[in-house]
Amino acid sequence: MDEKIKVNLSYRDYYSLLNDMELFYYVKENGELKQNQFLNQLVVNFYKDDENQNELISSLLDKQLKANIKGNINDLKDSLLSLLATPKNESLIYRSYDCSLSFRPSKENQDVFDYIEANLLKNVSISSYFRSLFHSYLRLSGAEREAVIFSRETNQINEAIEKKRILRLKIGGKEEEFYPFQMRTTKEENFIYVIGLLKGKTIYSFHLYKLKGLTMTTHTFEFSNADKKALTKASSSAIEYANADLIEAKIRLTPLGQKSFRRIWHNRPEPIRIEDGFYFFEAPYQQLLHYFTRFGNEAEVFRPLRLRNDFKHFYEKALKAYTENKTDKETWPNQNKKEV
Repeated sequence: MDEKIKVNLSYRDYYSLLNDMELFYYVKENGELKQNQFLNQLVVNFYKDDENQNELISSLLDKQLKANIKGNINDLKDSLLSLLATPKNESLIYRSYDCSLSFRPSKENQDVFDYIEANLLKNVSISSYFRSLFHSYLRLSGAEREAVIFSRETNQINEAIEKKRILRLKIGGKEEEFYPFQMRTTKEENFIYVIGLLKGKTIYSFHLYKLKGLTMTTHTFEFSNADKKALTKASSSAIEYANADLIEAKIRLTPLGQKSFRRIWHNRPEPIRIEDGFYFFEAPYQQLLHYFTRFGNEAEVFRPLRLRNDFKHFYEKALKAYTENKTDKETWPNQNKKEV
């Protein structure tokens, strides 16, 4: 299998794959997506897991059918397996497969595609096989998909954590030593972060896909009890903000603000207590700033003063941007029409 492969996809799966390419930064300098590289990586890293899952389902189904049905069950089993592979609860527009992606097996991955062609097609077309494979991948959470695409890095980091080996990685073009402590997902399970000590001193967390030039050394390390305590606290609070300073904050939320707080999960800090509309936090500074600035006048920072002032300056800049007359009327359609 060395010719270009065209895979017909549903609208939803097509754009979900394109979104992952952007999300995991499979993007060229000119802004084009590295579609061929991404799809090769997906296939090579995921086909075995998908094959094992299908074999397990087939084995369990075979056992149950033989226990309850006499005679030849192969046709019925094939029909049921086909039904299981069909996306659930999709409307006709998603089953029309009116989108397509094309990619070509890279030379270094040729053996994988030859194995798939020889063993896994099983009377289905090439397009059908990869459509099912891609759909199975997209059923995973964002963090699980990230682990698939960056499986080499994931395995290397886990091994380094287990064996307490120092990692070397590139930051701003320079190689730095990193002592890995833990790899975790965000609360929403959208992304994976690894947390540890940069140069053996400073708490730092890295988004998995941003790790560059990752190499495991033969040098070992040990964390002190104080390091373990500090790293555990930073990881459990908000691993994506582990580099930020932890602060104590008091924020008042209006009834509408409290409703928004219950509804908006992304990046949400956890309060240590709530009293009469006042929310008390011990959380990373940047997390509080990024999360609550979207609340407008439904949230008011009482302390610390530094955070209150940053909120004030944030809203002052927004007010200035919207009070200055910057509207380019030529860009608006129907701008000569009288409003009623």
